[in-house]
Amino acid sequence: MVNFLSAFENYLDQRLPHAWKQANHGDWGAYCVSLADSRLFGATVPVRLLSVLSADICRKLRNEIVHSRQTSLPIWGDKMLERWKVGLSRNLQAVRWSDRFQGQTVLDAFRRVIESAAKAVDRAKSANKRLPFEMFYALYTFTNLDTLAFEIEEALLPISKTKPAGRVLRHPDYVRRKDLIDEDQTGVKQ
Repeated sequence: MVNFLSAFENYLDQRLPHAWKQANHGDWGAYCVSLADSRLFGATVPVRLLSVLSADICRKLRNEIVHSRQTSLPIWGDKMLERWKVGLSRNLQAVRWSDRFQGQTVLDAFRRVIESAAKAVDRAKSANKRLPFEMFYALYTFTNLDTLAFEIEEALLPISKTKPAGRVLRHPDYVRRKDLIDEDQTGVKQ
């Protein structure tokens, strides 16, 4: 998880204007604050608040691993998560994200990361497997950061008749900008 977040913030350093990080005193901090920019949420295909908040929760989990003396990560129902929800809600009010359903989106992000991990652990237990929360948190961290990075690219790439250089294979169901979908020689959309 620690490495995923480091790589993601390195991506942000490379891809986004230096001024965004500077506005946060040289640190990316809460993504719902540092990425609250009209170039991202006001784009033709905007970055979704749910994706940003899910990545923020993963960032907070990473911070617990690195900076806390706790021996385990929080699970659904922990009081710490309630404090995180309040903190994210306050951050959103301060930067005025355009999502009208911010409160519901905060809950949905916690469900996407924390509740999904709890359900995955329960399914593993039902199958007589002992898989820790940390494994699922690592998995959800990777997928949530990947989703956010892809949405940032969708928001920042100009719409044109020419495809951008480079290529990422992604199932078309996960690509919102249909102008970025290319067909290979067999005619199968990638």
